Amino acid sequence: MLKLIILRFDKQKMRQNIVYIFLKIKLLTFYYKFRIYFLKKLVIIINQTKITMSSKIVFNHDFHTKSIYVMKVYSAEISKVWEYFTKPELLDLWWAPKPWKCETDKLSFEEGGVWLYSMNGPEGEKIFSLVKYGKIDEHKSVDGIDAFCDANGNVDERFPQTQWLIGFTGIEQGTKISLNIHFNSEDDMKKQLEMGFEEGFKMGLNQLEEIFNNLKI
Repeated sequence: MLKLIILRFDKQKMRQNIVYIFLKIKLLTFYYKFRIYFLKKLVIIINQTKITMSSKIVFNHDFHTKSIYVMKVYSAEISKVWEYFTKPELLDLWWAPKPWKCETDKLSFEEGGVWLYSMNGPEGEKIFSLVKYGKIDEHKSVDGIDAFCDANGNVDERFPQTQWLIGFTGIEQGTKISLNIHFNSEDDMKKQLEMGFEEGFKMGLNQLEEIFNNLKI
């Protein structure tokens, strides 16, 4: 009789152990499934954030060398970024800080060519500028001289002229744009900065980033 009771007890205990093991397996399975689901969602969120997040603009000025260095990364291919720096209908979309608008009068993108454009303000202001292109290395770099001018492209000598070198570098995140801007004197550089060049140019670069982000939607 005692053996029978012990046997029944052992069987009951075994059933309990089996149920416990089964429940534990189900809980572990659920835990790992949830963990995998959570990690997949996390990867999606991280990737979306990489696409839409704004990259920092580096803007350094050095009065000793009379130069300004600007750098920004765009999540777009070099060929696409190059187009937005070289085609008039695309430049007009972002070059002027809002609410100002850029309007190209003519652009001949070639070595020795020019870009004549105007910045148009919300109250009827109109400021003309001229870029004279120097060496062009497709999808890599372009340099030129930027100056204020009249509607016919005659340079206004009262304002500073600047030498620009724009570099395009392919990186894992997309394309790195680097701009080296050189002035003839410290006074010229101070004038440009006092006219709000840093704030306005940063706005334009961020507007370009917004365009690339919208293209992905």
